[in-house]
Amino acid sequence: LLSTLPSGGGMEDERYDRAFKKARALRKKLRQIEELELKIEEAVQAAAAQGQAPPALKPEQEEKLEKKAQLEGEIVVAEEELAEAEAARDAAEAARLLAEQQEMERRAAEAERLAAKAAKKAAKSKAKAKAVAGGSPCSNGAVDHSQHARALLSRNRSESFYDDPLAVEDVTVPPPHKVENPFEFWEEIYPTRPEVKENEELVRVLNQTAQLSMDAFDEDCCKQITKKSKWKLTLMVNRLAPARGETTRELIGFIVWKIEDRLSCFSIAKTAVAPDHRRKGFGTHLVKWAMHRGRRGKVEVISLSSVPEAISFYQKLGFERLDDIKLKVDPDADLVEGQVYMELMLKRRRKR
Repeated sequence: LLSTLPSGGGMEDERYDRAFKKARALRKKLRQIEELELKIEEAVQAAAAQGQAPPALKPEQEEKLEKKAQLEGEIVVAEEELAEAEAARDAAEAARLLAEQQEMERRAAEAERLAAKAAKKAAKSKAKAKAVAGGSPCSNGAVDHSQHARALLSRNRSESFYDDPLAVEDVTVPPPHKVENPFEFWEEIYPTRPEVKENEELVRVLNQTAQLSMDAFDEDCCKQITKKSKWKLTLMVNRLAPARGETTRELIGFIVWKIEDRLSCFSIAKTAVAPDHRRKGFGTHLVKWAMHRGRRGKVEVISLSSVPEAISFYQKLGFERLDDIKLKVDPDADLVEGQVYMELMLKRRRKR
């Protein structure tokens, strides 16, 4: 980032260099005229000592002498321009140094914020690990994580994924009866696009998305959606039913994803369901939408990372747990510590 800060070596330096060269060239011409005047004076004195008439001046000498007054005026202007350029250059350099100092202070503050956030997450993970360790033992003495997962779902929900990931992702099987609140998907929403900002209803739902993301993940996923990052956002909203008096759409849940063409992989980064819509199977519908979108994009595999308690949920949807992922994903992939990498094969992988 420091390379993008304003630099004293930019336009102000160029302006100073031009002013300096101009003033130097004019002073050089003035010195040449002064040297010519000195030679003429010496020649006149020598002629007078010998009783001779002063030598006649050549036309080019007369022309130079006539330009002396004009040249002196140009030098005054050039010196003023040089002084202004030097002041501007010094001001630009001072601004660059100040911006650099502010950037360093900002980075230090950001580092402190991230350290505090990491410590908070670590404390939550430690508390969660202790809770998991207290799960009910099976007949063979092992801990029954599935029973613990059901206990987590039955207790009061937390807004945070780090406290209650099963609730945030709504990892429940959809009820067999028809969903009371029909839904629809708004695909590939880019929050920063002008046409999106002009749509009041979409802006309102995106604000709900940002709030849900902050509550669940301590970060706004909408800021993650850019062309450069290649992450995309799909929203699940209620389908309007005027007969029930519904006039506005509300957020049910969202999914952050991207297609990695090089790996022919549909990668899921985050899913979350709004608290009022949990335990209705919407988490399953989000994952099934990803499966449908992956097939439509002709990818070979869908990938995600799961907390241990949700592994059985994803396995029921066809995902496979992979402990050795070196040959499956990009070695630079950002995997979450403590979570398990899982894949769903949509079709046979091509040989690379």
